[in-house]
Amino acid sequence: MTTLATHRLEDPDQLALVADIWTVTRERVAEAFRDFCWEQARMYDGWVNPSFVRSDLIRKFGADGYNPRQLSALWSTACARDGYLDNTDTWVPITGAGSRGNTNKSVRMRRWRGWGT
Repeated sequence: MTTLATHRLEDPDQLALVADIWTVTRERVAEAFRDFCWEQARMYDGWVNPSFVRSDLIRKFGADGYNPRQLSALWSTACARDGYLDNTDTWVPITGAGSRGNTNKSVRMRRWRGWGT
């Protein structure tokens, strides 16, 4: 059995361990992530650009203040069945701080679930 802060998981999977929101530090990043996604959705008619969200997180927590693997897990969780974002078929170039050598690659845009319905 694994314990993440006070939350026990009988059979944790890798994603749950990386996306851990049960510790205070990780919870702050997860909350900021959702807030930044919501701000993007409000500014861009429901659209969320992952590069902009990453830049917002770096501005808030610093380049070493978040784990890129956690960020990937947060995207997966946000786009899961019980999440608040949908994947789209729209791709945009990866830009901005923290891209770590991914410039000229593309990232899938997300859309706030239920926007405009």
